Amino acid sequence: MGKSSKTEQLKKDLLVKIRTGLIMPGESIPSENQLCNQYGITRPTVRQVLSELCRINLLEKRPGIGTFVKDPNMPPEDFFSELYIGSDIFFELSEYYAVHVVRGIQGSKFVRNCYFTPVCVKTPRESQMESADALLLSSFYPKIRTLASRFTKPVVILNRVEPMENVGMIYVDHYSEAKRGVDYLIKYGHRKIALIGDDSYQDPVTLSRCHGWSDAFAENGLEIPGPEYRIPFNEVGQHCDDSFMERLKKLDFTAMFFTKGITFIATHAYLKNYFGKKFYDFKILIFDDLSKLNIFNELSALFIKQPLEEQGALAIEYLRHKVYDSAYPVIHKKLNCTLIIQ
Repeated sequence: MGKSSKTEQLKKDLLVKIRTGLIMPGESIPSENQLCNQYGITRPTVRQVLSELCRINLLEKRPGIGTFVKDPNMPPEDFFSELYIGSDIFFELSEYYAVHVVRGIQGSKFVRNCYFTPVCVKTPRESQMESADALLLSSFYPKIRTLASRFTKPVVILNRVEPMENVGMIYVDHYSEAKRGVDYLIKYGHRKIALIGDDSYQDPVTLSRCHGWSDAFAENGLEIPGPEYRIPFNEVGQHCDDSFMERLKKLDFTAMFFTKGITFIATHAYLKNYFGKKFYDFKILIFDDLSKLNIFNELSALFIKQPLEEQGALAIEYLRHKVYDSAYPVIHKKLNCTLIIQ
C-alpha cells in the first residue's frame, strides 16, 4: 500500500470511529507516534490528516495533552479561561439548601477553571466584589443589592423576586408554590393552618409565601385565619420560650405552614417538647426540602422542594456565557418546585 493510500486509510478509519461513536466526544485519539507506527507513515503526514479533521471541527488539539474528538456542543477553548466569581452562597452551607446549589455548580462542565471568592451578605465590601469577574448571589440584604446594581460585570441572583436591570434571575414562583402546598392541606380537610414565619423584616420572598398561604384560603372560598395565626419569624427564631408556646397552644389548628426550613429547624425541639405526642398529629408543610434529614422522618410532613442543583448548574453556565460574550442575553428563568409528601 502506497503512502497516499495509507494516508487516506488513516483519515477514513478516524472518520468511521468518530461518526460511529467508537471514539466519543471528549475522548483522545491515539498519539501521533502510535498512528505513525500503525500506518507506516511519517509524523508530518499524520499531523496533516489531523489538521484536516480539526478544520472540519471533528478533532481539537490541546497543546501538551493530545488530540481529542471535539464535542459539537462545547464552546472554544478560550471560553474556559480563568473565571473569578464572588458569591454569598458559601456563607450558608446548610445541608438542605446551599449544599445542593454548590453540588449543581460542581457537577457542571462549565465550572472548569472557576474560582470562588466569598462575599459576606450582611457587610459586603465593594472592593471585594470589584475584584471578581462575576457575581452569584442569593441574598436580599439592601446593601448587597445596591452594590450588585452598580456592578458592571455579569451578575446572577438565585431565588429572589425583585427584578433588577441587567441582572440575571433564576428563581421559583414562591407565591404559587406556597399556595399549591396550602391548597393540598385544604383539600384534605385542614381549615385552621398556622403560619409560622410571617416576616416582620419585609423579605419579599417570605412575603410572597405568606400571600400564597392567605390566598389559598380566599380562592377556596374559606375564611382566612385571623392575625393570631400569623407567627412572625423573629418571634420564632429568637423567642422560642414558654410564652411563645403558650400563645401557639391557645390556637385551634390542625396544620402548620413553615415559610422556611430554618424556621422549622429552630423550633422543632421546642414544639416537640411542648406538645408532646400531640405534635405528631399535626400536618406540617415546610417551604424547603428537609425530607433527607433523619431527625424529621417520624413527622407527617410535606416539603416544597426547590430545584437547587438545577439552579446552581444554570447559574454557572450563564455566567460563563455572559463573561465570554457580553451580548449574551440576560437570563430570567423560572423553575418549578416539587411537593414531597412524607
